[in-house]
Amino acid sequence: MMRVLMIVLLLGVSNVGSAAFVSGHELLSYSLECDKYKGEPGTEAWTQSCGIGRSYVMGVFDTAHALNERWLFQKRFCKPYDVDRPQLLATVRKYMADHPEQMDLAAAGIVYDALTQAYPCE
Repeated sequence: MMRVLMIVLLLGVSNVGSAAFVSGHELLSYSLECDKYKGEPGTEAWTQSCGIGRSYVMGVFDTAHALNERWLFQKRFCKPYDVDRPQLLATVRKYMADHPEQMDLAAAGIVYDALTQAYPCE
């Protein structure tokens, strides 16, 4: 039962739109704030500007990875070893730019779809 619930929450989240905490519009706004920030990474100001968008993408990535690893879900994406956090955020931003029709949906589903499209497992 728990396994089914986790699958629905992770993979079906893009269908809930307004029920989600963060929409695609909000995630894009958070990530665009990072472009404006010129200060030192790791500070409180950086967290308020850049950290939210990057942390959100990393949270979705890590959650999907943990579900694959611990409960043996089918892996939908495989991150190359040479891709870092800023590149993952850039991948998600490009996906959002290419799919404006999804911006009202849950950000977690958008991130998952972006990673699945950009980094399919071979």
